[in-house]
Amino acid sequence: MNKLAWLVVLTVLVAGGAYVFWPEPEVTAERFTDAAQPAQFTVRCNGLEQRVDGTRVTIGGVELAADRGKVGALWNALAGIPVQPGRTVERIGEDQLAGYGLGGGRELSAEGVRLRWGSTGGTDYAWNAAQKRVVVLPAGASAAIDAAAQRLDDRKLLPANLLADRLVVDGTVFVRNGGGWSVELHPERPSAARRINALLQLASGLALTDLAAPPVPPLAPLAAKLSITGTAADGDPMEMGPDTKRRLVLVELALYRDLAGGGQVAVQGLPPQRLDPAAFLAWEGAVAVLKQDLLLTVDELVPRGEITAFVVARDGAELFRLERREKPSGTDEHRWDLAWPGGRDDAAPDSFTRFLALLDNLRIREPRAEGLPKELPAGATVITIRWGRQGQSTRVALAGPQVWSERHRGRLADDPAGVLDQLVPGRWLDRRLLRRDPGRVAKIQRVLHDEVPRREEVVTRNESGAWLRTWPRQGAAQPVDAAAVERLVRQLAGAELGRMRFATAEDRAILADPQLEFDLRFASTTAGKQSIADTDVDDTADQDWGMALRREQDGRIWRGIDRDGQFGFTLDDEVVEALRQPFDPGAVFPVVPALVKRCEIRRGERLTVLVREGARWTVAEGGEPRPADEQAVRRWFRALGQLSAATRDDRAVEPPPAQLEGSVRCEVPGLEGGTELLALGVGRLGTLARVPVWTSSDKAVSRFPRGRSEIPASAAEQVLPAAAAFAR
Repeated sequence: MNKLAWLVVLTVLVAGGAYVFWPEPEVTAERFTDAAQPAQFTVRCNGLEQRVDGTRVTIGGVELAADRGKVGALWNALAGIPVQPGRTVERIGEDQLAGYGLGGGRELSAEGVRLRWGSTGGTDYAWNAAQKRVVVLPAGASAAIDAAAQRLDDRKLLPANLLADRLVVDGTVFVRNGGGWSVELHPERPSAARRINALLQLASGLALTDLAAPPVPPLAPLAAKLSITGTAADGDPMEMGPDTKRRLVLVELALYRDLAGGGQVAVQGLPPQRLDPAAFLAWEGAVAVLKQDLLLTVDELVPRGEITAFVVARDGAELFRLERREKPSGTDEHRWDLAWPGGRDDAAPDSFTRFLALLDNLRIREPRAEGLPKELPAGATVITIRWGRQGQSTRVALAGPQVWSERHRGRLADDPAGVLDQLVPGRWLDRRLLRRDPGRVAKIQRVLHDEVPRREEVVTRNESGAWLRTWPRQGAAQPVDAAAVERLVRQLAGAELGRMRFATAEDRAILADPQLEFDLRFASTTAGKQSIADTDVDDTADQDWGMALRREQDGRIWRGIDRDGQFGFTLDDEVVEALRQPFDPGAVFPVVPALVKRCEIRRGERLTVLVREGARWTVAEGGEPRPADEQAVRRWFRALGQLSAATRDDRAVEPPPAQLEGSVRCEVPGLEGGTELLALGVGRLGTLARVPVWTSSDKAVSRFPRGRSEIPASAAEQVLPAAAAFAR
């Protein structure tokens, strides 16, 4: 029996445990029926009549493949019912069954077999026609049999164990060619194996979920027509071998588009099934790529897991290479380096998959089964893929619109400039602002030249984990708000640099005259490592990293350069705002703007809503959202972050809304996942110079300050602006 069969029988037995284990140990339960499982039978239950005939089942006039596991589970659920002495009613005719809830709505019938089950008055019963006997069932047994008698088909639109060898897509015929696929009339075209396998994978996942689905509307647009020819075998795949008998199969599918963005898929002889917009889009994409020619599919040429490098050269001179770094023994994934003449740095974490995608999506026209020529045109770009311990390699070349692999050539269907634009080192650099574990940050140093007076600050983490301000010197080092430091590091860990390039003279000029300088020290880490082999060499010593920044004229973007003077980059103003956030313990509402998804500002009956949409903000106040002035939003967040108080009553609870002037509610990601709601309640404004405020979080685990503080009345006014304050 399969797992489902054992589960159903176990449910029946557990439910009837009080009867199976009666006090008289010498009593042994009978089986409800000793008949063997019939090959053909009819079952009525759940409003369905199903006729099983060997490996097929007919439901509602539709013949389908039967699921052997489900059929066996149903029979075992009935045959395995325990029959205990004193729990039966003998010599019951069919005309008496209604009194036991045993009408014809739940019945399994076959030659020489009629079994019914049901319930009445809170008691479950079953009837065996051959014995003319009603059996009292354990509580819940009838419901368990009902569950087993759900649809007995395997619900797949395509035959199980289908091995396709011919595919027709909108008139184009593809045939299996050894381990690949090719166009029947044009074998010179590149292999389509990966794309066809993706399409067949989609087809194998189609399920007959709705037996009563309406037909395709007469005017529904036909999106694609496919036919799949192959062989199939009935039975358990685990029991099949080379001698398994297979039958020829032809499956015809049609895809229809609807007005809701989805569609229907129809397989001959079966009710059409609904495809939601996402599923329909996947089908459209899978069909569309088969109408194109791709120069190569890397997986068909090279073992993906053995690739060691991608080398890009032009006119014989190497431009750069992506090179796999040997992974430490304690990690699961390789890291990649970007190397160029005179330098090396971390490559982007997704550089390997992006480079593969670039090669796999070189669409071509006029394909020919011709490999690389002996001599390439001047200015040609050559990509060499290296793999394996023996240094195997294969090449791809581009020269204007012409492109070659080792097996094919053609003309690029896309703009060559767009492809070449990807083949520059800056595209593959790691753009994460922090490339190391943020938990290793042990020192933060910042100089804000554009503030008056200029602000200089150094905070360090001591051996016990506490953060202290060591500069400016004011006697002994002073504690700072550890939660504020962690919030900053957390935001930086999720931030990315903008456009990157090798540093120019313009970039290096920033080092001499910056508006903001920011430096970090990462502590060495070998904790928990079994040996030096488990540790990345870069992590065995303290490491310093820093940058100098200057605001560009438009105000929203900053241009920066790393301390080593290697790379120039841009950085969004929102990230730079985070670098300014104070570490003082008295911060009242230290919200990190980059983490905020939504804010509600309420004052009386007025409700202003700010919502982040990517890098932009919208504002609404009783109407449709409209674009907000990002600078104004940032100024407001800065005002919130600069609120401070000398004392806080951590036990105080925010009063009811009627006693408040207004409130601010901000949604941010929670420390343990999900969304955390940060709240600021502002007390009534009056003639007093200071106003009470209350801060809270809806999460038990949070580093956000809670309780009652007091802030200047003038600052409280800035906390509760109307939508007009954010208007463009």
